[in-house]
Amino acid sequence: MEKRFFADKKYIWLFPVAIITGTVFTNFAGYDNVKQWGIFTEDFIARFLSVNASFADVLKYVLKERIKLFLIMFLMSLTPIRAKLSYLVCGYAGFCVGMILSSLTMQYGARYLLLFFLAILCHMILYAVAIYGIFVTSWNGKDARTLLEYGVIAAVFAAGILVETLMNYYVLPKVLMKW
Repeated sequence: MEKRFFADKKYIWLFPVAIITGTVFTNFAGYDNVKQWGIFTEDFIARFLSVNASFADVLKYVLKERIKLFLIMFLMSLTPIRAKLSYLVCGYAGFCVGMILSSLTMQYGARYLLLFFLAILCHMILYAVAIYGIFVTSWNGKDARTLLEYGVIAAVFAAGILVETLMNYYVLPKVLMKW
């Protein structure tokens, strides 16, 4: 793995700054715009709870959506501007986290932050670790160590898919029904 990414302090600052930026952006946009965006609105929650899907259906959906993400990140990591793209991905993820946190708080108050931590954060961490791994691993198709590293990355990403499916099927509906 390229050690320069581990020593790069920009990630340590970029993610929280992006969270703050997403939070400020959402607050400036206001409650009405947040409702229009549909981020965990009451309509979204009602539609989510009314869906009667099997675990296999949820797994297929999550797998289909997240495999696209994995492939895009992998292909981006093969480009010459991969270091710059990794900052963009980190900033985008932080901005989205800030928007989601702010939207939930704006619509439902601080108690819905538990929803973020239970239903979203746990699998986001696994995806973040896998995406980070993709960007710090240099592709060298002949090296067995590189293939092993990509195998570990794929396993972490697959764990994220499984955890997201479990959360969406078992935990999230129960949490949403209580509120």
